Amino acid sequence: MLDVVLFDVDGTLVDTNGIIVQAFHETLLDMRGEDVPMAQLRTILGVAGLETTREYTDSEAEAEQMLARWAGRTDELSDQTDLFGGVVDLLTALTGRGLRLGIVTSRLDWELERDVARFGLDRYFDTMVTASDTVRHKPAADPVEEALRRLAAPPEAAVYVGDSVYDMGTAVAAGVPFGLATWGAHDLSRFTQVDVTLEEPGDLLAYVQRRNAGD
Repeated sequence: MLDVVLFDVDGTLVDTNGIIVQAFHETLLDMRGEDVPMAQLRTILGVAGLETTREYTDSEAEAEQMLARWAGRTDELSDQTDLFGGVVDLLTALTGRGLRLGIVTSRLDWELERDVARFGLDRYFDTMVTASDTVRHKPAADPVEEALRRLAAPPEAAVYVGDSVYDMGTAVAAGVPFGLATWGAHDLSRFTQVDVTLEEPGDLLAYVQRRNAGD
């Protein structure tokens, strides 16, 4: 029986992809003088922040400085974000049916807290796993496995919903079915191991009902 639904945040629950890329573009231009096209930078989505900044810097100290600058700029732009349409209805319906929900994100604790507080997401989730909680990050299995450990749930009782190939990778590595949130995803041809394609949040509820009807 499907008992647990795990969610990515950026590009899945919260429409933040645009400001994340914009903030990194501005940070990179400011610190390194590199004007990398915004379209090219979309590959950073879903990757732990420090892993991204290491790719564009020459030392750990500079990577951490860039991460702090990037986070600050993202925070300044955060009022431009919102939940995707239908997300609140979906979370309400899932919890109303007794499912347990979790967040598995590449954000740090304090970054997640910003939107949890702003949108009141905490009332829906039983656990939240951030980049602060595991040594290895997406696409390694560790973040999803940590969420399952906290919820005492086996992989077959869960589904992980996300919008990036890193989300797909962590689900596959953990042996958990992957639901592709196409409303936040880009270049769908890259998603080769998808268990259910979701065109809108409400499609997930239908998937849960189908899974549980078959058990």
